[in-house]
This record gives sequence, C-alpha cells and structure tokens, in this order.
Amino acid sequence: MLNFKELSLDGNQLELLVREILLTKGYRVQWSGKGPDGGKDLICWEHRDSEFINDTKKWLIQCKHNAHSGKAVGIKDLDDITDSCSHHDVQGYLLVCGTYPSSKVVERLEGITNNQKNNIEAIYWILLKLNKFYQHLNCGKLLKHSFLNLVKIHLGRFTQPTIQINGLLITEVIISIYQIELVQK
Repeated sequence: MLNFKELSLDGNQLELLVREILLTKGYRVQWSGKGPDGGKDLICWEHRDSEFINDTKKWLIQCKHNAHSGKAVGIKDLDDITDSCSHHDVQGYLLVCGTYPSSKVVERLEGITNNQKNNIEAIYWILLKLNKFYQHLNCGKLLKHSFLNLVKIHLGRFTQPTIQINGLLITEVIISIYQIELVQK
C-alpha cells in the first residue's frame, strides 16, 4: 500500500502519479506543470470505440493532496467545477483525493453529473482506488520501483555529453518509467 505522506506537500508528485497511472492505461494525458494552473492539474483524453461510433471524451483532472493533514477535501478546496470544465472545453471532471471528499463535495459532483444542461460527468477517486491502480501496475511494469522512486525517476532529467544515435545528435535523455525520450538539439 502506498504511503501518500511520502509525497511532497505541493501536490506535484500526486499529479505525476495520476499521470503515470493514466498513461499506463493507454490514455493521452497532459500535465499543467508546477505553479498556478487555473484548476487544471491534468487533461486526459479518453478514446472510446464501439460498433456505433468512435469518440473522445476530454477530462479535467484536479488532484487534492491532503494526506499530511488527513482532512477531507471540502467545497472550499475546489474551484467552480462547471466553469472550469467550460473554460477547458471538457466533458468530464475527475477529482483525485489523497484522502477522501467531504459529503458536500460528493453531493456537488453528483449534482453536476445529474444536471443534463451542462453535459459534464463528475466523479472522484480516493486513496483506495489509487492504491488499487498502483498495485495492479506494480505486478507488471513497476515491480522493482518503490512509489517514491516512481516519482523521482519521472521528475529526474539525466543529461550526458552529446551522443550520436542513428545519425542524430542527442544532447539530453529524459527518462520516464514507460519511455525514454531523446531530445535532439
């Protein structure tokens, strides 16, 4: 089981954990980076294929990291969800909690989902769901990585002198859990 108190207080490592989980599950994910993000920690594109229609649903993801305090995520912790979803042109909203949402937050998310005027599905993930995803991943690709190493490896940049690979000059190698990105300069 993950210890969310190992994550940095600023919430960036929780955001990156969620990003890695979604990437591993095959989603396209964009992280907003460090600093003020206007209520957009991550944007995720869910491609849905069926016999009738193929479409893509765009999700706004906000991560709230209260593991150190142990407090529930409250209404005051959230932006105006409907406005944020409209601003970012998304059809789904996912609140990821390092602890759990308050009953008022759950009520608000259900109200947004049930309001057919806004066409937004609003859901939440709690600590237990993140642990379930992590344990599933841990059986395969993350077997030898501790949680803290997952985040450190993802955040880390590893720079070497310029090397040549297949005729390209590579000046930087960025290592992530699931891919190695070569940067040509």
